[in-house]
Amino acid sequence: MTIHGNSIFSAVVKYVDTAFMSPYVYVPSQDTGDVHINAVDNEDSFVAYPNPFSQRVNVQCDKPVTAAWLTDMMGRREEVKLTAIGDGHYTLDLAGRPQAIYLLTLLTADGQQHTIRLIKRNKQ
Repeated sequence: MTIHGNSIFSAVVKYVDTAFMSPYVYVPSQDTGDVHINAVDNEDSFVAYPNPFSQRVNVQCDKPVTAAWLTDMMGRREEVKLTAIGDGHYTLDLAGRPQAIYLLTLLTADGQQHTIRLIKRNKQ
């Protein structure tokens, strides 16, 4: 990110994390100027941010989402409800969850599943 006066220029970079084989997109935060890591599926149709998060996760998906599941690292899986906040944009409130790594799986209207790794941190 380069700052010139009041203008901010940013670049989106994608790489694959070899530990999880998950592609990531780096997106600068508008609030703090920090860079956050947002994971996307292989077709770039699913983005969750901020990641890491403390309370809520925003989800953007190119296709309508019909179901969502959250899995913790112990393998416990439960269905969660995404709240629609716009066309293809959702929010997921996870404020009551403990600090941990989770997998969020979405089922889209065309029957495809997309999974992303989320990191929950306690609010500082």
